[in-house]
Amino acid sequence: MADRSAWLGWYYVKTGRREEAEKIAAWIVSQRQVNGLPEQVQEHLLSPAHYEMWVERTGHPAVPLLWSHAMFLVLAAELGITY
Repeated sequence: MADRSAWLGWYYVKTGRREEAEKIAAWIVSQRQVNGLPEQVQEHLLSPAHYEMWVERTGHPAVPLLWSHAMFLVLAAELGITY
């Protein structure tokens, strides 16, 4: 959910909550996988017991997901940071 997290970070920048936005940006960077940013991460699942069933039905989360990359770039640009 890097894309939604980046969107929240962007909102935080726009509302003067830069420190929170920076934490989100750092978290997104920490979620990088070999192939890029994922669609979703499996950290803090609301229902871990249902994850395997979900994967069997729909497949693994997309990696890389270009929308996640795009939203991260928007957040990074707003923060004036480069990674």
